[in-house]
Amino acid sequence: MDQTNPTTSKTVSMGGTACKNESAVVPSTPPSESFSKILIVAGPSGVGKSTVIKKIMECIPNTFAFSVSHTTRQPRPGEVDGINYHFTTKEVMEQLISEDKFIEQCDVHGNMYGTSKMEIERLNSENKIAVLDIDIQGCQKIKKRHDVLQMNPVYIRIKIAYEELEKRLTGRGTETPESLKIRLDNAKAELEPMPGFFNLEVENQVVEDCAKELVSFLETVGVLGLQEDGSSHATCIK
Repeated sequence: MDQTNPTTSKTVSMGGTACKNESAVVPSTPPSESFSKILIVAGPSGVGKSTVIKKIMECIPNTFAFSVSHTTRQPRPGEVDGINYHFTTKEVMEQLISEDKFIEQCDVHGNMYGTSKMEIERLNSENKIAVLDIDIQGCQKIKKRHDVLQMNPVYIRIKIAYEELEKRLTGRGTETPESLKIRLDNAKAELEPMPGFFNLEVENQVVEDCAKELVSFLETVGVLGLQEDGSSHATCIK
């Protein structure tokens, strides 16, 4: 890229105390606990979560795959059922919830969302790192169910300044004044400090920098292997 990349501010937590420091070094050895091949990426709507993950997928093909969530919201222009979401009805969602088919489900912006157990199992059976793009509510619910679900995902939060987020959401032009207010109100809560909850927090000032930080961390904790020559996959992200 032609632009100068600012230092990426990050917070790293290895299951305990979190520390924020631009010069912080991610531990060179993985923690004693073993992480599942599940990457949970959280952050408010408009922060660029999908953009960062897609950048990583472009540079490291056939390794990551988005978990396709169920939702009761209406499709946006260009969205495809089964690709972007499994679009369904409130009645179907409630039935699946009663059958305990989700690892998490919640109401967001007046609509229901859920991540199915079958979807995660399918991706892991294909030797893919399952990527869940969910909100803070979903993260908290999954973390409370670690023992029951028998999984230990990597929790990542992607952030930007609230003022920048407001500009992005307004610039989309896809929200009504009412839905925009709901998203901005929710964003304030999703940007609140949560010391020790996430394994990594990184600001998405520049997509490439954010993607590199995320990839380097996954290599450090053993979820993602290095390239055949022993170098980091982060060197491929440009």
